[in-house]
Amino acid sequence: MASLTKNRRATLERIEKFISPLYFTDINLYGRQYPQKTNLPTLLHFDSNGRVPFKEAMEIGNF
Repeated sequence: MASLTKNRRATLERIEKFISPLYFTDINLYGRQYPQKTNLPTLLHFDSNGRVPFKEAMEIGNF
């Protein structure tokens, strides 16, 4: 493997294409991790009664 300092531009380009959602998606990391794209039919959540809503917690801001 070529050293990063010697061939920095070529190495960065290879890394970018390895993780890219556009280039070589059949063989790169992105394509292996997300092999098929599907639409999300529904999004479910659990309502937590008695908890402070996110917006109110952000307004308080004691973090």
